[in-house]
Amino acid sequence: MSLTAEYSTLCKPRISLFAAMSGATGFILASSRLDWELFRLMASLFVLACGASALNQYQERDSDAKMPRTADRPIPSGAIQPGHALAYSAFLLCAGAGLLLMLWGIAVFAAGVCTVFWYNGVYTPLKKNTAFAIIPGALVGSAPPFIGWLAGGNGVLSREIASLCLCFYMWQIPHVWLLMAKYGKEYEAAGLPSLSEMFSIKQSARIVFIWLLAAAAFSMLLPIYGAVTMNVTAVVLYANAGLLVINAIRGLRDRELFLSARALNSVNAYIMGIMLLVSFNGLTAWMF
Repeated sequence: MSLTAEYSTLCKPRISLFAAMSGATGFILASSRLDWELFRLMASLFVLACGASALNQYQERDSDAKMPRTADRPIPSGAIQPGHALAYSAFLLCAGAGLLLMLWGIAVFAAGVCTVFWYNGVYTPLKKNTAFAIIPGALVGSAPPFIGWLAGGNGVLSREIASLCLCFYMWQIPHVWLLMAKYGKEYEAAGLPSLSEMFSIKQSARIVFIWLLAAAAFSMLLPIYGAVTMNVTAVVLYANAGLLVINAIRGLRDRELFLSARALNSVNAYIMGIMLLVSFNGLTAWMF
């Protein structure tokens, strides 16, 4: 792999793009428009997320080297020196934060900086101490939609954005716990806490099942609180929640399915569905 590709991998581009897209969802919910401001916001959030991801890989380089799933990442594999990765992450973080400040003002800038602090300064170190670090850490996943909401010109307190951010929060917890269940032995070998240390696979499946039911239930708040206003969008939203529940039941009954990539994909499809539905709802109002 070329050095350029290694630096790209350091940024976790898929995760960073997801953060930018979730920020765009909050922006569309706030402004109901599709314009260059939206794409400037996505670019700013993408750069900031790339910086946070690169810093995360620097922070976790020792544990990454002990897990087969992550041993080939740029730092533990030796493709990028830790000092170079740290400098690169600092550059991206400054660039992303600077763009937010220059283009969107102090409130959006502060929200972005606080998100990075919570991810790299709180959640990442906490993962070394408890398998339940994701419960406070999931606030990171709900932050980009809120940043997009602020950039769209709306105030801090709103039922619409609160219901959307809650959906992101509830999604991220079972998402991480599914990863822990699938790669529990690797986490333990790296000296990291895992659900498999405390619970059997069957118990872990029940815990994830409960969280997925709660995630599906909380998505019902989107039409109640005005984040989704069209009847057809609401119907598809209910179907999306119903599909999540069906897949959760299947995972509860089938050990192999619970530990497979299909379980993760179904959870990720659920949150992508919410992003698409909220965005479609907002852009329909803009177009018509």
